[in-house]
Amino acid sequence: MALIKCSECGHEVSEKASVCPNCGCPIQSEGNPSVKGTSVEPQPQKKGNGKKWALCAILLCLIAGGGYFAYTHFLKGSSSSNLFGGSKDTETIVELTPDFIQAVEQYDQLGMFSEGYAAVRNGEEWAYIDTKGNEVITPPYPKAECVGRFSEGLAFEFAYDNVFVVFDTKGETVFTVEDHPSMESFYDARPIESHQLPYFIKGKLYVPFSDPKDEGNFKFAVYDKNGKRLKVVSADEGYNYYKQYEAGNYTTFAKEHNVVSQRFGVKNVKEDVVIDAQYDAVMTNFFGKFIDEDCTYNISNGVVLVALYEQNDDAPSSYEGIVTHYAYANLKGNDTFSEEVIDQCAQSDPLAYHNGDEDFSNNDEEETYTQDKDVPITLSSNLQSGSFVNGSIHSSTGRYFLSMGFLGSSTVRVPKGKTVVFKSVDIEYKDYVRLDPVNIIVYDERGTNISTVEARTSGEFSIRGGYSYHVEMKITSSGADDHIKAVFHFIEKDS
Repeated sequence: MALIKCSECGHEVSEKASVCPNCGCPIQSEGNPSVKGTSVEPQPQKKGNGKKWALCAILLCLIAGGGYFAYTHFLKGSSSSNLFGGSKDTETIVELTPDFIQAVEQYDQLGMFSEGYAAVRNGEEWAYIDTKGNEVITPPYPKAECVGRFSEGLAFEFAYDNVFVVFDTKGETVFTVEDHPSMESFYDARPIESHQLPYFIKGKLYVPFSDPKDEGNFKFAVYDKNGKRLKVVSADEGYNYYKQYEAGNYTTFAKEHNVVSQRFGVKNVKEDVVIDAQYDAVMTNFFGKFIDEDCTYNISNGVVLVALYEQNDDAPSSYEGIVTHYAYANLKGNDTFSEEVIDQCAQSDPLAYHNGDEDFSNNDEEETYTQDKDVPITLSSNLQSGSFVNGSIHSSTGRYFLSMGFLGSSTVRVPKGKTVVFKSVDIEYKDYVRLDPVNIIVYDERGTNISTVEARTSGEFSIRGGYSYHVEMKITSSGADDHIKAVFHFIEKDS
């Protein structure tokens, strides 16, 4: 078998070879007339030499490809993981610059970043910002109920009633579904968060609904990227479809903030704290989830969506007495909250002390302590369809809190030289309203919870000077309309 020289690199190859194993150039000879070549005298050749060159070339390609994959996925993208598997993240990290912070402070509601974009709401209108804080996308229905995050280059918009729209990063409609079963009952009339809306995974969109033919049980309708409804699946199958693709490198964790609430933060896979537990909420990318301890997920564009709660029944944006303030937090311990918002939320903390040497208001009338004086705490609210009616919730200590069904008072500190004696509690409510528990929480001088007492069964007990206390009830209603009122009777006297 004769050898010829490759016209490109000069390497000696078989005259029967179609390409040079060294450089890949096509070979021409008498047996392969497609490319010119120069005949040479046969030389001793090690068997399988061409195969070795081909194998080396393949190995080099694999090594180069693997190195590129490792760089893009583990090194370059280590602080901004690809969330949803089908659509590649932009790798652009959000920098919390003064300009970015100023840009996001103007919005009433923020959505989590995904694929370089985040939904934002100003008043009644939605838009999308980029990683610099610039508004770059207007959805088809700016005044929609809510808009979702981007995944695989598409976003979901809950337009109104049973109508939803899917659109692209230009804000152009890809398809509209006008006959989807109602989603209102799924979101239960509560404020809808952007991260709670459906999104595409591997070309499929699972959209929830309440099935009136099945006693209102929740199910999911499955759509493709053309808007074709493929099938209907159970609630468990729908949730599991989202959940199986959302395991990530970060985990939320919780620390006790006070007796009725926790604060949330984020840890990495090494259990290192990357975001301190200082927020009332950490929004995860798990569909339908808001906050959850030990919820594992990914972080997109280097920031996490977090929230602080302000107790303010009179604010227009209040929902059951709570105003949600949103911000972005990065993995360096910084966030976009202003000092003003932090102070507002801290001042409204339901367990902020009313010091004994201060007067506190009761129906806007100043009241001062005297010896053996009644110092009752009254809690009341109207219930409508099982929910608290905004504006009807009252606590005689000036502030209340409402969290996870709890209705309670602010904390009152007993003045030095005084003792407060609990006598009894009177509660007005219907039989179909369940109260469990009805508690008095007592703290020592350092603010440590030292006792939780069931007020209906405890009998009389005393709270010493310097200690503090608050009252709370957990209310479960059958869904009917009602009014509930509780008066906790305390007497303050000299020690």
